[in-house]
Amino acid sequence: MRTEDPHIRFVGRRDELSRIRAILEGKESAILIVYGRRRVGKTALIEKALLGRRVFRFEGISGASQGEQIRSCLDLLSKYISDPKLAKLAFRGWREFFDLLADYCSTGNIVLYFEEVQWIANYREDFCSQLKPIWDNRFSRNQGLVLILCGSSPSFVITKVIRSQALYGRSQHSIFLEPFSLEETCEYLGSRRSLSEILDGYLSVGGIPEYLKYLKMDSSIYLSLCRSSFTHGGYFLEEYEKVFVSSLARNPGFRKIIDLLAKKRFASRLEIAAHLKLSPGGGLSDLLDELELCGFIESYCPYSTRKEASKLKRFSIADSYLNFYYKFIKPLEARIKQGEFKKRPEMALNRHSFRTWLGLVFERFCRRRSFKIAEILGFSGVEYRCGPYFKRADKQGAQVDLVFDRKDRVLTVCEIKYQDSPVTKNVIPEFEAKLSLVNLQYRSLQKVLIAPRGAEQKVADYFDKVIELEEIRNW
Repeated sequence: MRTEDPHIRFVGRRDELSRIRAILEGKESAILIVYGRRRVGKTALIEKALLGRRVFRFEGISGASQGEQIRSCLDLLSKYISDPKLAKLAFRGWREFFDLLADYCSTGNIVLYFEEVQWIANYREDFCSQLKPIWDNRFSRNQGLVLILCGSSPSFVITKVIRSQALYGRSQHSIFLEPFSLEETCEYLGSRRSLSEILDGYLSVGGIPEYLKYLKMDSSIYLSLCRSSFTHGGYFLEEYEKVFVSSLARNPGFRKIIDLLAKKRFASRLEIAAHLKLSPGGGLSDLLDELELCGFIESYCPYSTRKEASKLKRFSIADSYLNFYYKFIKPLEARIKQGEFKKRPEMALNRHSFRTWLGLVFERFCRRRSFKIAEILGFSGVEYRCGPYFKRADKQGAQVDLVFDRKDRVLTVCEIKYQDSPVTKNVIPEFEAKLSLVNLQYRSLQKVLIAPRGAEQKVADYFDKVIELEEIRNW
């Protein structure tokens, strides 16, 4: 049985923890699937929920064959039940292993926990198909048994496990573990950090708990970020390849798409198809859908069009860490490894470029939190469509940052500014020019400025609402 380490502080995940405990305490056997990107905290969540319970835990090995995965699981099982003879068995497939495992799980409250299931299964669906008959005929008969399948490749887990016909409809529960919210990040980084500093860090590497740990190493988040990025062996320098091994393995098309989006900031489907030398049809759709399911890219289109059918759809990198890596680390990789920034890593990060880049990332952050903006503005109960406004999917040009087209015949138009000082009156003619692009069509207009550090009084008087830093805290 596992006991809690008093030195480890567990933050957030209250809803997910409550769900897992309810499943564990239920009166019937169940399959629980937990998935999310690398380092998002799946293991910490599951192990917190499993404290005090009898657990058989099996972990996949990156790059190992099916035979090697099965031998590793047999070796672990032999240790759990103190029978070294089991480690010497040789099985041809997973069904034989599951059948053996069922011998030791027929009664009592037991958890079978398979971690990094995409590696255990070698990215193949037959892991689930061989599990099916043993689950139906043996595992499920023990009403105290819970099977947990945990994976760091969301696309594999969704397409080959959750949607697998072999496990369909079998007391199945799933949890997609998302990165920390900004509110949870504040709790994790602690009260001695200002909200402004925390937001900079959150926009830089996202709400990945393991990444946030490296922002706590020095006197400021900025110094921590630089020292973990621009020194040889730095965590964020080395993490890039590991992301592709854990979460985006098996298809080189994934990396090619992300490489393109890193260079262009955004791209249309046609541009991506040309880059990959594919037709814009089904094969490309599968790649884009899987990357979006993983949370590594996002698609968006003008608020006035339907996303699923729009030819104006744009794709961009959604993962904060990958955005930061491509913008600031990758161009300096050779110089970093030569030790050029060893003594003063902060010299590698141009402060002006960093602040400008944070502004672009903050725009995307606000688009993803549009429901929070609607709550702050008081119309979350009204049906609406929202998004930016632009005329070409593949071209830079005039764009309105965020528009809410509301069923109560109001158009809420948002200007988003992320800067170190209050927004000045220069924003007014800039915003007026953008408004000229928007067709009100007999609707009222609500003008909103989202500016964490506020605005000068003249600007505040011009806009109907200014959303400042403190109102963003619980996003």
